[in-house]
Amino acid sequence: MDSEDPVVVSTAGHVGDAFADTIELCRDAIARDDAIGHLTHYSLGMHNFSVDRPDAAHQWRHDDLVTLGRRLSFQFTVLDRTVHEARTGSLIRLVAQTAEGAVICVTAQPGDQLVGIVRAPMDAEVLPRTPRVRQADALLSMLAVELRAQTRLSSQNPGGFETLQDFVPIIGEVTDPKVTVRRPGAPGADRVAELAAEALRHKYLHFVTYFVDGEVAVTADSLGEPELSSFFTQIHVDLRRRFYVALARQLPESVTRLNRLLSPIPGGRLLRLVLDVEQGAIYYYRLGAGRYLVSITLDQSSVIHGDEGTADLATQVLRYG
Repeated sequence: MDSEDPVVVSTAGHVGDAFADTIELCRDAIARDDAIGHLTHYSLGMHNFSVDRPDAAHQWRHDDLVTLGRRLSFQFTVLDRTVHEARTGSLIRLVAQTAEGAVICVTAQPGDQLVGIVRAPMDAEVLPRTPRVRQADALLSMLAVELRAQTRLSSQNPGGFETLQDFVPIIGEVTDPKVTVRRPGAPGADRVAELAAEALRHKYLHFVTYFVDGEVAVTADSLGEPELSSFFTQIHVDLRRRFYVALARQLPESVTRLNRLLSPIPGGRLLRLVLDVEQGAIYYYRLGAGRYLVSITLDQSSVIHGDEGTADLATQVLRYG
């Protein structure tokens, strides 16, 4: 390694010349941007190569980082099967953020995944706006787009970063969101219902649910809006609603498994989880013991906007709910 080279590349024994262009793209991306301390490339869960910035990843053992990525790759596959029932496409990106940093997994070519690890103690009130995490997320997402282009695959727009500036909401105006308070006596339920309805009127989100002690306290959505009708050619609106509630009820199990993975690296409890599918995204935000929000956008162009909208909603719930 050149004395001025900020990165170290490690390859598995089976890696040959076919990986050269992929390795170069990844090495150059990590070298020019210090947001990600460790990046690993996997094919069907098998480690191919990794790129490390010793100045950012020195506190972790390399083998531990590779093992974390391999286990996350497996969980990614499990979660992919889980979200398929909604008929919004495959899982293309996962962001798991704690108060100490984040782990990001993005699909590149079919069967290939990039896993990036960033150490970034939360320094913003709203989690997705933590500068280093946002920087790393955008870097990894756009790197996946470049890797797909190598084999003439079109972009899946992970994170919606390609359309961040040009986003136009699908729904012109949400005047009457469907809001149901299922547990009127639950802490903050009435206030959360008001806040969720207001979040839907901002048009980035299309479904919100609030859980208390494992039970649904509030649901709110704009899924019945006429502008969204083209999203329901394969599944009825009511069936989609039921699926999202069932998924939201199951998510704490996935969060528990991810917490075990993330407790040593980057450390801390999982606070934010993004499951980015081909058609929109699912967001989980922990509010406290037994309390959490799950929200949905169906619009891939608004994934990052929906993430920030959910973060704003979570902040309001904690402040006023």
